[in-house]
Amino acid sequence: MATVKDFNDVSQLGYTYDAFEPASCGPIIVRINPLILATLATESLIARTPLRVNLAPPPPKPQEKALMLSDQVKALGTEKNVYLVLQDAHAAAPSGVVYDVYLDLPEGAAASESSANYVGTINFFGVTMKSGNMAAMTPRTFSLNVTDKIKALQAKGALSATPAVTLVPQGEPNEAAKPTIGQIQLVSQ
Repeated sequence: MATVKDFNDVSQLGYTYDAFEPASCGPIIVRINPLILATLATESLIARTPLRVNLAPPPPKPQEKALMLSDQVKALGTEKNVYLVLQDAHAAAPSGVVYDVYLDLPEGAAASESSANYVGTINFFGVTMKSGNMAAMTPRTFSLNVTDKIKALQAKGALSATPAVTLVPQGEPNEAAKPTIGQIQLVSQ
């Protein structure tokens, strides 16, 4: 029987490498100040049916002109990305399902991963309360890169001024779960 320390030297495994290359890591970002394009700052409970909420532009800073979301997206350079950020995701119990996320899915439209409005899937795995104590819970933040989707919606004229975010459960969620998202934002950085 072998232990981990028996394999500290790869030659003991019967092979070797031609060369050892240093790992390439991107620069460490110390501080990120994303530009908030739209937000919903109130907590949203996801029911057993799809949840649809509208994001609103943040109020303009003093002496700044408010820009429409489509104008802000149009003004993004190729170096900027747009993210849909779902913060403080938590649940009272395991939900038992995943949730598909859509951006500006038209009301009444069929929710499908092949939809131009589909941006990703989230889950509530590992964010439930421990021992009934809300303070012992570890909430999650999901960050979905929606750059291509939002630019495509803007180009088609299908991006609304207050874009809707729709979360659709895939299956029948546990009724006791009560999954909640604390804040939803569209940010650019």
